[in-house]
Amino acid sequence: MTQNLPKVHSRWLPWILALGAAGAFFLAASGLLIRPAGDVPAWRTTLGAGFLLVGLTGCALYADALKTHAYLSSLTAPILLALWTQTTGGWASPLAGFLFPLLALWAWTLGLRHAVATAALYLLLEYAGNRMGLPPWQDLATRFVILLFFILLLKKVAEIRRQKEKIQGRLEHLHREAGTLAASAEPSSFIVPKDQLLQQEKRLGARVNTVLELETSLRKRLDLARTSLDCHTAACFLVGLLGGKRVLRLRAYSSKSKSLAPDSVIPFGETLVGLAGGEKRKVLVDPLAPESSKGIPYYAQSQPIRALLAQPIWAQAPEGSSGETELVGVFVVDSLESGYFTESRVSLSETFGEWMGDAVQNARLLHFSGTKSRNLDALYQASQAFSTLLEEEQVLETTLQTAVGIFDPDSAFVCLPGETDPSLRIQVGRGSFQAGETLEGLDAELARWVIESGKPFRYSRGTREGIPGPFARRDGLMGSVQSCLMVPLGLGERSVGVVRLDSKEVSAFHEYDQEVLSTLANQAGLALENARGVRKVRELAVRDGLTGLYNHRYFQEKLTEEILKAERYNKDLCLVLVDVDHFKKFNDQFGHQEGDRVLREVAQSLGRTVRQGIDTVARYGGEEFVVILPETAIQAGTDLADRIRERVEGLLIQRADGQGVYRVTLSLGTSAYPFDSREPGKLIQCADEALYEAKRNGRNRVIRYQFSMGQKQQ
Repeated sequence: MTQNLPKVHSRWLPWILALGAAGAFFLAASGLLIRPAGDVPAWRTTLGAGFLLVGLTGCALYADALKTHAYLSSLTAPILLALWTQTTGGWASPLAGFLFPLLALWAWTLGLRHAVATAALYLLLEYAGNRMGLPPWQDLATRFVILLFFILLLKKVAEIRRQKEKIQGRLEHLHREAGTLAASAEPSSFIVPKDQLLQQEKRLGARVNTVLELETSLRKRLDLARTSLDCHTAACFLVGLLGGKRVLRLRAYSSKSKSLAPDSVIPFGETLVGLAGGEKRKVLVDPLAPESSKGIPYYAQSQPIRALLAQPIWAQAPEGSSGETELVGVFVVDSLESGYFTESRVSLSETFGEWMGDAVQNARLLHFSGTKSRNLDALYQASQAFSTLLEEEQVLETTLQTAVGIFDPDSAFVCLPGETDPSLRIQVGRGSFQAGETLEGLDAELARWVIESGKPFRYSRGTREGIPGPFARRDGLMGSVQSCLMVPLGLGERSVGVVRLDSKEVSAFHEYDQEVLSTLANQAGLALENARGVRKVRELAVRDGLTGLYNHRYFQEKLTEEILKAERYNKDLCLVLVDVDHFKKFNDQFGHQEGDRVLREVAQSLGRTVRQGIDTVARYGGEEFVVILPETAIQAGTDLADRIRERVEGLLIQRADGQGVYRVTLSLGTSAYPFDSREPGKLIQCADEALYEAKRNGRNRVIRYQFSMGQKQQ
């Protein structure tokens, strides 16, 4: 406390202050008795006044070095009030009621130990006064003790509340800093637990742990720096974000003062500390003017700082960033002595500043190492999942779910081009991208460039680095998107789609993130190829090789399934049986190859006429086809059959040799569930009888099954 005073003075100063405190208390104690002035022993007043005069004189001489005078000066009001009470009637004075609360509040400001000592000595003096035959004291003493008790209780409640607010503020501080420091220490990629809430807790826990370990390391280094430099305060500010702007936050300190504000924030360019960060240079002021010392922002109360050094802290820049190093904070050293910063101390301070940068770099490397390990585990889990998936939709959903879990983007999607339609359609999406949407404009251009080039695309607002030539000169390239990462979905140069991630944070994705997402996309591409292979094998088992329609076996299974649904939900169902007119004669005249071409054209026309994804078209056998129309009444089914007939009748089928065209017609028969039958076989038979009725009546027509047809057949 007294290290900056001359030795002879600093030896006697505590005794001088002790005498002052004793005098102040004796005078206050005289007032506590609330007696008329004539009842106060003269020796007590004289002795107390003398001690107080000595103590206040000592405090006045060394006020710049110590703060003890603040406590003694706070006694002025109680002492004056006590003396005024004595001269205005003592017990009967109207001021007597104000003295107890004022003394209790004074004791509160000094802390619990001082308050208890004040109450104890008060009772002792009152007891002594009572033994001397002075007026009764029990009533006033009791009131004072009760008042002091409630004041102390209130103080305890206030301390608990402040402690709770401090802990809550500390937790919020850690969470906030975890999002800035740890975000720079790790890429966007992270572990992928199956449970999303668990993932967020693990992510936050790992980041907060990184911040705590870093702050512990910085505090130890700052303690050593303060001891070695013999300075007043050594502090470390690290770069953070506040409202989207870069600021410097006090992250760790070692100080002889208890007045530091633990969560100080300094904008770049403001004060000497902010100037060092904003201009990225060392700032040394020695001596520091007294008026300038009042504006040092990391002290809660003004300090008589006379010298200050603020120097930038540098650390290795993350992979993919421009430059080898980046500014991560500012190291500050201050002193109460003018001329403190000798050449050796400046050199030693610079060494400690570099050591702070090493601490930040080590924390980043440790966190990044853990992230890599977790990412490898996440990719392994994803590959294990891909090996068991046989559906394309499951592969794409798992791909996006894994990517979202690793990178935590604001929006994401996986898109693929259609098999017949070249437009890019989102298969699975998150955030602002929804499944089923078709990419348009710049989004479509970028995705198609990634697919065709087989190269990834990484974008961050404010930089043109890495943007491919066709898009490099566009202003406002990604609109409101701050960061974007797109990689091809596929194997090697065979790209079949795109995985895209968007973020509202600038520089959210680094080169390492690109590598992780590309690895995931390659795994997904292999799984997608396997799923498509399985789908083709399945389709060979249920598809007709000539027309591409479902085969007879699949039709029978599907009809049974649809009838069960119609029965369960009380719905209608219509069945249409189709036959190509005079097809045998056509084959005899033009050959089977031309006949096959006709069948394929008819099959395509059927597929284009029915409802996609609802109705089922199958090849029944030979030149016959069948259509299942779920939730369709007989009249609506008959109307659809007639549209099929008209569409095929209007077809002009080009001959293989180009020497003319063919025209074909259809005969169709319809039957309905449940009116004609509830059994699949019987329903087919009814449609077949209607079909032959159409042929007997001249072909190229649609006939609806009637009960009389069955009797005629019998």
